[in-house]
Amino acid sequence: MNALKRISAFFFCYFCLFKVYSQETLSLTQKREFARIYGVSGAPVDRQEFIKSQLKKQALSPAKRKNFLVDSTTEKEIIKNYLFWHDYSLDISATDHLTSATPTDFYAEQLGPHKASRAFAITHVAIFEAINSVIKKYTSYRAIQQKIFDISGLPSTISLAQVNLNYAIAEAAKQTLLKLYPKKAILINNQYTKFIQSLPTEGASKDTSGALIGRASAEAVWMDRNDDRANYPEPPASAVTTNDFRNWTKDTLSNINTALGGNWSKVRPFVLLSQDAFRPCPPPSFDSTAFVKAFNDVKNLGGDPLAETSAIRRPTPTSRKGEELQDLNDANETYKGILWGYDGTGNLCAPPKIV
Repeated sequence: MNALKRISAFFFCYFCLFKVYSQETLSLTQKREFARIYGVSGAPVDRQEFIKSQLKKQALSPAKRKNFLVDSTTEKEIIKNYLFWHDYSLDISATDHLTSATPTDFYAEQLGPHKASRAFAITHVAIFEAINSVIKKYTSYRAIQQKIFDISGLPSTISLAQVNLNYAIAEAAKQTLLKLYPKKAILINNQYTKFIQSLPTEGASKDTSGALIGRASAEAVWMDRNDDRANYPEPPASAVTTNDFRNWTKDTLSNINTALGGNWSKVRPFVLLSQDAFRPCPPPSFDSTAFVKAFNDVKNLGGDPLAETSAIRRPTPTSRKGEELQDLNDANETYKGILWGYDGTGNLCAPPKIV
């Protein structure tokens, strides 16, 4: 944890400027889009407070806490195995961030917060659709469910009594991870083999049906996302770096020569109807109260008194509140700094891992 204590002022920019941009008044179009996504009719005052209120509402609602499967014994086992593959997808991403290697190397296949979050989403949508195609309780994402039956050749009337869902979960996870991280196929296949060997069989027919559904779910989701423009080459840092301090510049700590996410505005969203639905407002003027406060927050909260002196670092004072292991709350500035501060750190991944 000592490394995590060393939070540079650079990383606090995420937090401080997010507060400035996220509290803008939403337009009528944005309010309608929020209502469509969250299924609410109220008009939020600003996006940050609205999202927080919705997350809290869903977390505390008894209805939201109910598991979506039907048999309690089966339910516990399936949720346990789903969480296993959830954790493994995080581990693979952490391994992917061990180094900022070139694309020809073992690492950096889904490098950075944008590609990492997309990889998580693809894997989890595939697992969800594999389960939902059997229990049929929720609306399918972009009509993926019917595509699963078309690809697998299984009838759409298939039920839980005819499918080993644990096999479906494992197969959906494995196949999506292989597509996302092909250079890590040995790791993924070995983990899959160990996992399947640990499962009790539910009979050849149910096991096979589960594997077919999982494989078809992964294929259907991949077909939907494979042309989402996420494969556009990311620009080199030199192509977008300027001497204007108001513009983005290369991180001097990681020294990555790529502008990660430089073309992400072209990627088709998973849920939003357009990429520009919630563009941030223009930055405040440099002599405005909002900008001065954000700048001072970065300077005062982003210090690192434990930094080792080097060509690019030196100890700096800080006045931030909270402790790194304290429960997350709005007053814990240290926790927020750590959340953003380990971006791309080897064996940790990017912020989407814990967001």
